Amino acid sequence: MTQPAQLPTAIEQALEKTDRQTRRTELAQISFEPGQMFQPKNSRDLMDMASMISGAGFMLKDIYRNNPAACLGLIAVCAPYGLNPLQVSWKTYKASKAEDAPIAYEAQVIVAMVNGSGALKGGLRYKFEGEGQARRCCAYGTLKGDTEVLEAWSPRLDQIKPKNSPLWTSDPDQQLCYYTGRSWARRYKPEMLLGVYSTDEVDGPLVGPEVARDVTPSAPRRGGVIYEQEEVVDEIHEGEVLTPGDDTPDADERQPGED
Repeated sequence: MTQPAQLPTAIEQALEKTDRQTRRTELAQISFEPGQMFQPKNSRDLMDMASMISGAGFMLKDIYRNNPAACLGLIAVCAPYGLNPLQVSWKTYKASKAEDAPIAYEAQVIVAMVNGSGALKGGLRYKFEGEGQARRCCAYGTLKGDTEVLEAWSPRLDQIKPKNSPLWTSDPDQQLCYYTGRSWARRYKPEMLLGVYSTDEVDGPLVGPEVARDVTPSAPRRGGVIYEQEEVVDEIHEGEVLTPGDDTPDADERQPGED
């Protein structure tokens, strides 16, 4: 009776060993070139990669952990630029606590996408003019196949809002480069950054119930007590006029020290 029970287990172990060996043989045939490690070759490869990355634990930012679908989206964003999704995950965050809040990307990622796109000769370059709050930055570069140098200037430092990063104070030139590099791509190669927004872009025009402000007028006060508006109206009968002294005691009825 014991032998039949052990037979399926032995077969399963043999099959599992064969599957492992086959998988190792397949993996040995895959070679990685710089920037090609996270380049899925087909849909199945993409799904397998997303599933694997989602289980990376502390190597992956928490919003992607155990979420293969989110990892699939991250890989799809990174793949055209040869970026490592594990690294990029730490440069992203949800724009708010809302469940459907968009993902915001640090400007550093966006400039990396521009330089990694292969659309430019070399990469973006920068120059500055002005000092202090009047400082401006120019990002410039030349598209492959062209000879014209394309420029994008930032506004003056004091005209840029919002400034969500502390680097705007400690290292404004670096932030100006990020800001202007993004502007350059939006102007000359908008297809690079479709659906990719930086922290400033998401935090600025964000609208929705989670950021709504209560503008209801405060209820009126009488005698130190807050009344709802309809209660005040009910107490005022037709033809009745209330003067400031009608609901206050006479001077001789007030207690010492009472206003």
